Amino acid sequence: MSQICHIYHIVFCTQYSQKRIAVEHKSDLYLYMLSMASRRYPKAHIIIMNGTANHIHLLVKCVGDVSIPDLVRDLKRTGSYFMKHVHPEWFPLFTKWKSEYASFTCSPLGVNDVVNYIKNQEEHHREGKVRDELMRMCKMADIDAPETSDDED
Repeated sequence: MSQICHIYHIVFCTQYSQKRIAVEHKSDLYLYMLSMASRRYPKAHIIIMNGTANHIHLLVKCVGDVSIPDLVRDLKRTGSYFMKHVHPEWFPLFTKWKSEYASFTCSPLGVNDVVNYIKNQEEHHREGKVRDELMRMCKMADIDAPETSDDED
């Protein structure tokens, strides 16, 4: 019998990387998104989710067949619904997510490092911008960085 486990570090941003996620309500947003993901994707376990006012990081352990594009699409839809219809008063300036996202695989040996990295998003974004972060991650993965001309940061 085959045993399959893939771990993904996923990052997605608000449109134009605008700061539209209210920090004081982001944990409510994350819980709402996690609830949907656990129901719809039982083979995907979100280890951690955190971010800043303009982007979200998550670390996902997938056991078996899980479509990452579908998971990200549904997380974005769920997040948009929460911000626009469930609690629009908490996120009055949110419009939508950027259509692109980044996804990187992670070794089981590196999970703790990535968890700590995601936990400390607010700290390392006090001075850094999300586009610089994504460019560094893409360079480490030896892939082209996404277009950044529309980033507000």
